[in-house]
Amino acid sequence: MHDNSNSTTLPEGHPISVYFQEKEIIIRLLEEISAVDSKEELQKYINIFNQLQTIEKRFTRKENQLFPFLEKKGWNGPSQGMWSFHDNLRDQFRLLRKHLESKELDKMNTNTPFLVDGILRLMKTEEMVLFPNALDLLTEKDWIAMRQGEEEIGWMLPETPVAFPPQEYIHPSADFTKREMTFSTENSSHYDEGYMTVEQVNLLLKTMPLDLTFVDENDKVIFIIGAKNVFFLEVLESLGVK
Repeated sequence: MHDNSNSTTLPEGHPISVYFQEKEIIIRLLEEISAVDSKEELQKYINIFNQLQTIEKRFTRKENQLFPFLEKKGWNGPSQGMWSFHDNLRDQFRLLRKHLESKELDKMNTNTPFLVDGILRLMKTEEMVLFPNALDLLTEKDWIAMRQGEEEIGWMLPETPVAFPPQEYIHPSADFTKREMTFSTENSSHYDEGYMTVEQVNLLLKTMPLDLTFVDENDKVIFIIGAKNVFFLEVLESLGVK
């Protein structure tokens, strides 16, 4: 078992690495909300409180992604114990929100430390127990699948974390990956680099800033576009080209 979850050893974008990125934000917000007096700087308190409450995304990712993966490995402790911890913190958020809406500022100042302490204890349990054991139990394939599932839930971060696993850049000329067509090829013709209908090809040629005439192997003009080519057609006919 790991002694701790040192995020510096994890690749960027790994779900646990992202949890540690969020931890830095949470610690900063807890310090800020602990230092502000809601009676003197109410708007500042509200702004910090609203940012802190986005921790719900962190709770939801754990409950809907991390815990189910651990249950498949036979570890049900987080689902049974830590989920109730989340619910307790949710209750504290709701209580503070109620005090905020009713302008019970003294109660807000009294109860804020309980929320701060609860979040700190939760993150300590994550770092000392949950994350190390999860890293032991889950495979690389599990983490990749988990990260895909987290996309719909979101994070506390200001920007989406980098992709996991890292996406290697492949020049288009070297990309031979087969992909599903995002359009129908019905009634269209295949060209070197794509599909177009007759109508699309005709429209393209009409809008190109050039005159174009095509003569087949029998010296017969079979295609002409551009007003100037009317004169060119007469020249060709004088040369015996039909």
